[in-house]
Amino acid sequence: MIKLKLNKNMNFNAITDSSHIISIDASKENGGKNKGPRPTELLLVGMAGCTAFDLKSYFDKKKIKFKKFHICISAQRKKKIPTVFKKIFIEYKIQTDRKNKSKIQSKIKYSLNKQCSCCVMLGKSAKVEYKLSIIKWVKKLSILIGSL
Repeated sequence: MIKLKLNKNMNFNAITDSSHIISIDASKENGGKNKGPRPTELLLVGMAGCTAFDLKSYFDKKKIKFKKFHICISAQRKKKIPTVFKKIFIEYKIQTDRKNKSKIQSKIKYSLNKQCSCCVMLGKSAKVEYKLSIIKWVKKLSILIGSL
């Protein structure tokens, strides 16, 4: 159960099932003080986090080595109320060996369409597109220089 408690103006504290507190707020234009993210921003955070968990678990299971893993997510909303997401774009940026690209690409598609609950739910109302950017991983040689 999620509990929501009004602090002041449009600022609320949400207490999650896992006992974490998240402060949400409206923009100043909408009566808030901008002391926390908007609820729709948290939807995108949930989506990014869910698909990131899927990929990270896959990397661990398949022993895919990587140095960096970033997800950037953006959305376009409809103009009329309710201003639901009409298009969501996710960019996966992963620093790994290029030979992993096809495996990662397959896992992303599986995550977006079948595994990630957030992606599947939001994908019912918005078109979800993605891009995978593999950042070249250069293995640096370590040189040990003994004392002369």
